[in-house]
Amino acid sequence: MQRRDWKIYKGVAARRIPETVRSSINPNGEITFDLDTYRKMGEPEAMSLMYDESRRIIGVKPAHADEPHAVLVRIRHERSNRVVRSIPFLRENGIHLDRTLRFPYSFLEDNVLILDLRTAVTCGKGAWKLIKRHL
Repeated sequence: MQRRDWKIYKGVAARRIPETVRSSINPNGEITFDLDTYRKMGEPEAMSLMYDESRRIIGVKPAHADEPHAVLVRIRHERSNRVVRSIPFLRENGIHLDRTLRFPYSFLEDNVLILDLRTAVTCGKGAWKLIKRHL
């Protein structure tokens, strides 16, 4: 019998864990979050976007649509998620994205959605198709 020298995958594997917050951000400034999180935040009409530069954390906080800097919440997919869009927010804070990032450890803290860029992982459409072509 042949001895194997296994290398264990240490990356973050895609999975849907019940009761977790699902969120992502893309280069177009779209911050997407799941419908359950939106409901837990009180289904606000708008959100305030915040950034902790020293920790590289984005905060998304419920706001009233009349607030001057609030970004409107839009429907991304009727039954699954919502989105706020703000390229100026990314530019102002020097956040440069080449690809869509998924936040596997996002959570709510005092009704603020916490998105840590240090733990974000890349995601995208068609990655599996590219891999299959090379097999």
